[in-house]
Amino acid sequence: SDLPPHVAPLFEAGRSFLYEVRDDVDTHDPEAGGRTETNQRAKCVIEVVGERSHLWLAEVSCVTLDEEMLLLPEVLHVAFGAAGLWVELGSAPVTDEGLAELRDTPPLFARVPPPADPTASCTTSEERRGAQRCAARLCRDASPYGVQLYEFCLDAGGITSMRLENVNGPRVVTWQRIPMR
Repeated sequence: SDLPPHVAPLFEAGRSFLYEVRDDVDTHDPEAGGRTETNQRAKCVIEVVGERSHLWLAEVSCVTLDEEMLLLPEVLHVAFGAAGLWVELGSAPVTDEGLAELRDTPPLFARVPPPADPTASCTTSEERRGAQRCAARLCRDASPYGVQLYEFCLDAGGITSMRLENVNGPRVVTWQRIPMR
């Protein structure tokens, strides 16, 4: 199968991206001013590409270029099928069981937006920002920190940015694609 041009860069094995990563965290230490910020660079490479169960699959591995520990994610799983495009954080390879679970989750970038479900623990929204297409997933009860926001933006060159936020506090991690040097 041929991939549409708007998702093809996400499935080119060996393609790499450079990101500036910013972590803004509540230290719970009033003497330290309450918050601290860490900045680093990460390189992500599309490692595995294949087609299974009528889905295109890619595994994107990321490593830090600095001495700090990499702020999530180390691995992104990207899948594209008839329903749309999924971008999921993960560390384990995608299994048949994982693919079945993935299909039960609405894609981040849906070809047809799912109907609103007020009982769902996660809601997804999409918007265009100039040449970028962005999707956000807001999940209640996703962690001990409460509501989680996951946002991914794409353009013709791949993933431009990612945002992982504990909405009720203590951490915001942003990834912004920067030019390769």
